[in-house]
Amino acid sequence: GKSCSPVHSCIQPSPVAQTWEAGWTNSLLSLYSPLVEIVSNAVDEFRLGHGNKIEVILDKDVITVRDFGQGFLVNEMREDGKTVLEAAFSVLNTSGKYREDGTYEGTSLGSFGIGSKITTFLSHWLEVSTYRDGKMEHIRFNEGVFEKRGIGDTPAGTPTGTWVQWQPSGEFFTNPTVEISKIKDLFKTITCLCPGLTIVLDDN
Repeated sequence: GKSCSPVHSCIQPSPVAQTWEAGWTNSLLSLYSPLVEIVSNAVDEFRLGHGNKIEVILDKDVITVRDFGQGFLVNEMREDGKTVLEAAFSVLNTSGKYREDGTYEGTSLGSFGIGSKITTFLSHWLEVSTYRDGKMEHIRFNEGVFEKRGIGDTPAGTPTGTWVQWQPSGEFFTNPTVEISKIKDLFKTITCLCPGLTIVLDDN
């Protein structure tokens, strides 16, 4: 089996980032790449000390990722009229992960503020829900365009974090299936580099 490196961590530069880059360059029209983009957001949450588990479900042509981090600020409005959550999935070069001094606190695994947008734009539909401070916000995009938003209280006992589900568009992807072996290898690499993180994969 693959051994866990004692040298690298979740912070750049790491083999995780190199594996992600290979996913784009070697398999541009593969469902592998958008999935890694969304998982990278969950890895960021773990690296920042929020949540130690990521759940990934591959159900035919629908993909779901759930992390148990702190979640996005719920219904936090920006100057452009979008919430922080909506902008994180639709406005290029934005992220919900910034320190108080304004500097970016994510990792190099994703595409520095464009990864989740790529997933939105390349999907027939994408839905995202975030749970934080007893509140929740749910957004749906259709063919890359914002469709609707809902906000409310979270049911008692609901863990904090973010849930993302999408159906990749056949217009952009010539191969409608995720390469399971590649995903399993990547997840094993990530958990080796991030001790304490668990990634649960359900590929039916």
